Amino acid sequence: PGEKKPDKDDYPGEVFLAQEGNGQINFPASVAKLFGPTLTLHVEGPEPVITGWTGDDDAVTWEFRVVRPDIFRVEITYSAEQGGGQFLVAVDEAEKTGDVVGTENVGTFRTDKIFLPVKRKGKHTLTVRTVQRGGQQLWTLKSLRFVPQGVSGKDPR
Repeated sequence: PGEKKPDKDDYPGEVFLAQEGNGQINFPASVAKLFGPTLTLHVEGPEPVITGWTGDDDAVTWEFRVVRPDIFRVEITYSAEQGGGQFLVAVDEAEKTGDVVGTENVGTFRTDKIFLPVKRKGKHTLTVRTVQRGGQQLWTLKSLRFVPQGVSGKDPR
């Protein structure tokens, strides 16, 4: 248990996450690439989380493959002692910002939802980054999950 600082040896090769049979894609903290001097994969407890979101340019990425493009409901699970900050989620040219809502303590998690299109099959990069911190630390990030909305091939308007 405790804090672990990742380094280049922690990523011996690229990890690609794949779309499951139900169309969902899970993005666990344990396979994210971390970009920021204070970001840390915290491995205490049943699921690792990413802590140390204290820099204005902190970001994490995941590489993934899509078999069935769609509009996805993006479920972001996190905790934040203080709210007021903002985050950005981006895939290809699509990006959305969201507001961080305080959960009162670091052990209480909430899941917020935004929607993003993934318009083509193949390899993509998911990026989550700080837009604005509300307190000393933006949040503790647990995971993201893409859930397809079933509009592939249809005009969602």
